[in-house]
Amino acid sequence: MIVGIRNLLLALLTAVVGLTAALYFFQDRILFPGGPIRPERLAYIREHYPHAEEISISTGDGVTLHGWLVESLGQDKAPLVIYFGGNGEEVSHQLDTAHLLPGPLLAVNYRGYGLSEGRPGEDAFFRDALAIYDQAAAWEKVEGQGVVVMGRSIGSGVAVYLAAAREVRGVVLISPYDSIAAVARDQLPFFPSSLIRHPFKVFDEAAGLEAPLLAIIGREDRVIRPERSFRLVSAWKGPKSVQILEGEGHNTLQENPLFWESILSFLQDL
Repeated sequence: MIVGIRNLLLALLTAVVGLTAALYFFQDRILFPGGPIRPERLAYIREHYPHAEEISISTGDGVTLHGWLVESLGQDKAPLVIYFGGNGEEVSHQLDTAHLLPGPLLAVNYRGYGLSEGRPGEDAFFRDALAIYDQAAAWEKVEGQGVVVMGRSIGSGVAVYLAAAREVRGVVLISPYDSIAAVARDQLPFFPSSLIRHPFKVFDEAAGLEAPLLAIIGREDRVIRPERSFRLVSAWKGPKSVQILEGEGHNTLQENPLFWESILSFLQDL
């Protein structure tokens, strides 16, 4: 009996070690699934979205990012919204709802996503966010309107980082977190946080931010648990509002009418 228990424990330990090793070596692929935009999707955009201008952003290390700028169809003086998507999101799908915004929208794919060059990573996402902001803020059509940053899921951390480094009029965070390391710990308690190469620890940045915040949180989110979002919001220094969507999970938030109602109300108040 003792030998059997010992063999069982050894087998379990071997399995945990093997799974931990696999997660370590494949964590980039898991965290940044990315992928190119389909040719038929690109052709559809070019045919059906005449207001969407294809944009190229040059980074400091010679990488070219690709995205779209949708001109304002509403208020002339509304701020530019710079959008940072989720880890599995190709951001051209934001063009489908861009008409709901009062001002222009800039959505740029991360490195390795869509037509953007390079390999994704935390440091790259942060540096690229600065490059996107700096080039967009210099456009004549943006001057005087200001910038609002909007981030979803992993992109909420990018938005927080950018808001801490540049002047913004407001911040919209959809399913935000205090750190990806904490999110991973919730999902995989056996995986050591020290092995996470892209921890996205943005809690400290939030504690110094004074820009108005709107946080949208799904009560049934099982990917980024609500307590992770609430912890970030609690640290926010400036004015903040929270929209909790009852019954919604990580990928269903936009299906709730309150999703866009809260975003539009926040932008109009700015």
